Amino acid sequence: MKSYFLLPLFLTGLTQVVYAQQDYYINNTQDTIYGSISKNFMTSALSFKMGDDSKSVRLRPEDFTYAKDSEKGITFISAFDEYDRNKRKRSIFASTSSGPIYIIEKSSAAYMSSNPSGGSLVPMAKSAEYWIHKKGSDVVLFFNSMGPFGSAKDNRILKLKNMIDDEPVTLALLETDKNKKITAKELYELVEDYNIRKQ
Repeated sequence: MKSYFLLPLFLTGLTQVVYAQQDYYINNTQDTIYGSISKNFMTSALSFKMGDDSKSVRLRPEDFTYAKDSEKGITFISAFDEYDRNKRKRSIFASTSSGPIYIIEKSSAAYMSSNPSGGSLVPMAKSAEYWIHKKGSDVVLFFNSMGPFGSAKDNRILKLKNMIDDEPVTLALLETDKNKKITAKELYELVEDYNIRKQ
């Protein structure tokens, strides 16, 4: 009798592995659609194909909640910027975090001319902003800019505490004095610890 069930169980497991390795997006009715995801860097949209022979369709921020580029390990999040208080326009944010908490890192560089009379531009300094998002929310929260997060104490740390308060072990790592400063490395470690415990 056991042999009759072996093939269906094997095929079910194989299907789950294939889906786990595929790109997908989740639409606004929480349906998961599998295919191929790519980011169009010229627009604020994603490109999606159901199959090799199908035509690419454009996914705008209002068309989905989450999308996954499995090959690159990137999760795309459609959400509102916390400073868009009237929630007028969704944006697409990219994260390499595994979830359910995602860190979005935005990098930028400042340039200066190579000589006073003009000429080519050379990079002067690089900076980064960090945003955090918890799955199920429709908002991405600003955390702080790169370096020791001096202004991250008080309301910035409170934002993070509110996100991880359902995981007491991770929360305990953050329960320090009010003068605590969080570096980018510590932020990633805290979020990774939380995500591992929630898997």
